[in-house]
Amino acid sequence: MKIFRTISLFLLLFVSSSFFIFNEQDAYAEQNSLQGSIFLYSGRLDIENESFVELLDSVILYLSLTDSLDFIAFVNGANANDFIGPHANSYEELVKFHQIVYASLTDNSDLNSNGLLNSLESLNSIYPTLNEIKGSKIYLLDSNSLYTEEDLSQIYKSDIYTDLLDNQIQINFINFGVDNNSSQVVDVITKDSGGEYFHLKDSDSISVFFQRIYAESSLIFKQNVLDKDLSSDQVMTAEFHILPETTNFSVVISNSNISETSILIEDPLGKKIVISPGQSNESIDFLWTDRVKLLNLKNPKSGIWNLKVSGANGYLSILDKFDHKYSLILSSNDVIQLNKASLIVGTIFDDEIQVVSPEDFSDTKMFLTIITPDNVEIVVEMLDDGLARDESKLDGKFTALLPPFSSPGQYRLIGEIKFSGLNNVIKSQKTFKVTTFPKIDFNKILLPQNFELNNKYKIADVFINVSGEPYPISEKLLSVESSSDLNIDRSQIEIISKPVYHGGPAWEYELFFTPKDFGIITLSLNIEMVYSDVPMVFSSPALIVEFSEPIKITNAPESSSNNIPKTKAISSKVDQTSNTNVLDSKRILETEKVDGQISQINIVLYILIAIISLLIFYFIIINRLRSPFGYLVDNDDSPLVDFRYIQRSLFNKIFYKNVVHGKDLGISEINNIVFKFSNKGVLISPASEDAQIRVNNQPIIDKVLISENSWIGIGGNLYSFKFSL
Repeated sequence: MKIFRTISLFLLLFVSSSFFIFNEQDAYAEQNSLQGSIFLYSGRLDIENESFVELLDSVILYLSLTDSLDFIAFVNGANANDFIGPHANSYEELVKFHQIVYASLTDNSDLNSNGLLNSLESLNSIYPTLNEIKGSKIYLLDSNSLYTEEDLSQIYKSDIYTDLLDNQIQINFINFGVDNNSSQVVDVITKDSGGEYFHLKDSDSISVFFQRIYAESSLIFKQNVLDKDLSSDQVMTAEFHILPETTNFSVVISNSNISETSILIEDPLGKKIVISPGQSNESIDFLWTDRVKLLNLKNPKSGIWNLKVSGANGYLSILDKFDHKYSLILSSNDVIQLNKASLIVGTIFDDEIQVVSPEDFSDTKMFLTIITPDNVEIVVEMLDDGLARDESKLDGKFTALLPPFSSPGQYRLIGEIKFSGLNNVIKSQKTFKVTTFPKIDFNKILLPQNFELNNKYKIADVFINVSGEPYPISEKLLSVESSSDLNIDRSQIEIISKPVYHGGPAWEYELFFTPKDFGIITLSLNIEMVYSDVPMVFSSPALIVEFSEPIKITNAPESSSNNIPKTKAISSKVDQTSNTNVLDSKRILETEKVDGQISQINIVLYILIAIISLLIFYFIIINRLRSPFGYLVDNDDSPLVDFRYIQRSLFNKIFYKNVVHGKDLGISEINNIVFKFSNKGVLISPASEDAQIRVNNQPIIDKVLISENSWIGIGGNLYSFKFSL
């Protein structure tokens, strides 16, 4: 009898737990904005045309190179509809951008005094929502003619100016004219937006400009050598340490003066290559302006290269950067608990594919530098030896254990793959925050010995705190999870807050439970919230509560029943019966017959109840689940999959209505992706631990909610998810 009862209860528990499983908590997807530089030009040439264009040409090229950009763009106020950009900051795109901008500068000039304002207002049509370019920089390019009080007041009073400030877009002025700015409006605008004013009137001001921009903006180039006062009879030399599997190695040479510069490059085998305008080279691309030269070495041989620059005078700087076949990705939590150790993992990728043992990496080591808020550096080696916290030996996942940090604040991680004999490294950076976490404490309340089923009892006082200090939260953020062999529904659990003020948050709560059956339940309290700008879940220790069934004592034979008092004792689901010395055989037979009939009826009833409950909850769950929707398109925006009409097995349609496995789509490259559809969107996750999936160029560690036009990379292929075509 107890076995059948347990089976039916288990079925009911399964149904109930399934109901909660399909009601997942909201997933969070971070919405990223682009960052770049937008050059706005008034369309007016008030100084000598050729010299103005050449200087402007060098300035735009240098800014485009040294800043860490998602894009660069140019708007000419002479014809604001001629929007040039955005272009990715690659060598090929930069060459195209440079050619188009140069043509636009030389072919367009206009005396319209609103040219600069036209350029600014054109951003509204180019970017309907300036939030798309939040945090970008704008450079207002012109000669002295724009710096009149009337022109600048128009900008200052415009609606677009307010929108720029709201989206933290920095506004910079670059004056190429002879006279300095005398307008207070420039000072106000740069102060409001965090921008700067540059007056490029001579060689000295240009050299200061180059130094200032590099010092404040450069994140991708490193300075190789620098001479602030080079004479034309001197030779500037530099060494470039090029790593194996480098795909592109870029060199920027900036000079404050126009001079007859000669450039000579020597490869590790001693082969010499002369770089000059008008010449071409199969292995080296170059972009040449009067003051800035960009060299790009394609698939260069690894080793030490030499560069010699002669004929230059004044300020001369040589910068370099490289693109490698492989990249290093650091993975860790964005927020780490104070005084608690945590793990960081470094993984090597070839595009979207994890590489366990890259070629030519036999003589390398991986190191991690931790920079504390006090600028103290801690260097540890990252290992792939399968020891300590490293899960598996030689699986391509290098690990390091971050020590427990006792100081809160922003920490920076720099991961480096170092090659023997070469001073360049493959580098990756990541930041994380160390802070105290909210804690859920509780005082357990003892139940009365004479408790009764179906009555509500207080089982705990709950306290939310951070480092022992009260931490009030909204009642909506606190939830309770339960586990038990009993059939528990949400109506049995109640949380009552003690708000700090009427209708406000609370840090004290009372937890009540209404038992409907005897047994043991385990409760866990959770806070799901955005903490330190990161969605997080904080859980309490387990709260175990036992509702014990009273001991049942039967009476002795009637002859002595009046002499035995009735007693009640508390026990854990144990039925105690009194000893009976004499039993009537006829009564035993009759009792067994009746019990047998009752047992059969109970079995049938329990099974019927369980089946009916399963059917009811199944239809409830099915109706709540979201059918697959949306489209998967390839890199050319060609539809590959319409999720509404995919062919799946009957079993999957019934039991996994809202889940689609990659293997069901008929595309072998995405077999390891699982799509889960809900009213919140589409949640994707790896089908196995070995699957390497990236969304919007970020690796998926667990799962992520994708948005419209999210890029999905797997197996070296790029796909995009669209809600509609």
